[in-house]
Amino acid sequence: MSNAGSPGKKRYSAYHYGILGARSFLALQSYGGNYAFDGKAYTLTAIYNDGTLRIYATWPSGRIPSLSEGVNPLKQIQYDTILVAGWVIGSSLQAWCEALTALRGAVERTARWRESLIAAANAHTLEDCTSGSISDRTVIEDRMAF
Repeated sequence: MSNAGSPGKKRYSAYHYGILGARSFLALQSYGGNYAFDGKAYTLTAIYNDGTLRIYATWPSGRIPSLSEGVNPLKQIQYDTILVAGWVIGSSLQAWCEALTALRGAVERTARWRESLIAAANAHTLEDCTSGSISDRTVIEDRMAF
């Protein structure tokens, strides 16, 4: 976490990286099938500026287009970002400990969500491979779609 840059640029970066993360989580959730979204925010981003740590959550919102509409659904989805929490770290040792505990928890939580979604995608692929419903060409074409 760098302290360089204006607060506005840092907020924009948090939104930008949050959207990239939300797109990745949505792709993992929807691996091998239609785009499915459960309404949860799996992406957390954090910014630090002038003694304040802020954690944001980002998730897809609105209608998710289907592949049959002829567009890449991941590029047509709108995303929402909200401030989850913020701490003035320099105000006290307790605030500093709370902020770092929350940041560590956010990192660990998103890592668990990511690992869970990757395991589900791998299980789906393994199931398709063992049933013979997937070929090497299908895997390559799916990867090229994004």
